[in-house]
Amino acid sequence: MFSYGLTQELPFSFDMVITELRRELEKRGFEILSVNSIDEPFNELLDITFKRYTIISAAILPLAYRALVMNENFGVMLPCNIAVYEKEEKIVISAIKPTMFTHVIENGFLTNSLMMIERKLQEVFSAFERKSAKIIRNRDREVISC
Repeated sequence: MFSYGLTQELPFSFDMVITELRRELEKRGFEILSVNSIDEPFNELLDITFKRYTIISAAILPLAYRALVMNENFGVMLPCNIAVYEKEEKIVISAIKPTMFTHVIENGFLTNSLMMIERKLQEVFSAFERKSAKIIRNRDREVISC
């Protein structure tokens, strides 16, 4: 795990994580801008077999628009990218904390926007944590009843 990001290992299928991640992001006001599979070009263009690895790019469009109107260079920090990849028997979701950029921004609106976006991303990760805990509790009950 890295201190400048949000990371979580999940006991779900890859496709389920992609679907649920999109749903959770949209529920919190993010628009999905792109879903890019990284493993496919590695295989097709480099002839390298790589684990499933997808990056979902999302933004809260009104905030992104306002930020870009204030400073066009802010676009290098857009959108939020959430990596989804296979790791052994689990699926990992990972994102950089938007507040990592606050030390280079001297604008109250942009700093507050990054803090709000990070809270919303944390809500997404927390939703997955709750879903994971529920799955684990159900599995434990099944084992006990056997």
